[in-house]
Amino acid sequence: MSDSKKSSRSESNNDLEHDSSSENHSINEYHGFDAHTTQDIHNLARTLTRDSLKDDSSAALLKYLTHMSEVPGVSPYTGEEVNDDQLDPDSDNFNAKYWVKNMRKLIDSDPEYYKPSKLGIAYRDLRAYGVANDSDYQPTVTNAIWKILVEGFRHLQKDDKSRYFDILKPMDAIMKPGELTVVLGRPGAGCSTLLKTIAAQTYGFHIGEESKISYDGLSQKEVEKHYHGDVLYSAETDIHFPHLSVGDTLDFAARLRTPQNR
Repeated sequence: MSDSKKSSRSESNNDLEHDSSSENHSINEYHGFDAHTTQDIHNLARTLTRDSLKDDSSAALLKYLTHMSEVPGVSPYTGEEVNDDQLDPDSDNFNAKYWVKNMRKLIDSDPEYYKPSKLGIAYRDLRAYGVANDSDYQPTVTNAIWKILVEGFRHLQKDDKSRYFDILKPMDAIMKPGELTVVLGRPGAGCSTLLKTIAAQTYGFHIGEESKISYDGLSQKEVEKHYHGDVLYSAETDIHFPHLSVGDTLDFAARLRTPQNR
């Protein structure tokens, strides 16, 4: 009797573990634009539509959003009104993909205004490498020409893989917005190089072509051009202006981060 109870309990525990593992797997798995995702986008569009119609400025924004599109047949540059049922969340012809593309088009149309409030980062096969030099010296008037010739010769040998050395071995990671990630390593392990790479400050070393870096869908070039004030690297030696007060410093930093059209 006791053996049968134990076997039944073990079977029930196995069933619970199987159900929990299958549930976690279903939560983490991405199925694309399935019915559940489409319904979530539909509800989001309805919420934004109701909130946008509460004031005139938001209504104008919603009207502008309706006109913006990358889909063929709808020009984003025309001033004519276009009533498209695919963008109306109250219509039976509402298209979730079409609505998301319009939203993305609106954000990309003015990256200086629609700055992301939070940024996460994910990278795959991130590899940083440098170029080994036999020796270097301070350039002067007498050796400037010789140094230029040496640099030109090194540039011709840029395809020589033997001159490269890895600073960061290929690695994968994801850092979500709001998380505090601590990078630990011995001196020379490449901790500063990793932080500089995340902050898009790659002067002095190179990033492998096979490396893939994404800032919530934005490339490193886009972040470096439009959102450089949101991704910063602070070195161990702090550079500050001691004659500025705390209020002046915060006000100055806020003015630098605020777009001109706000």
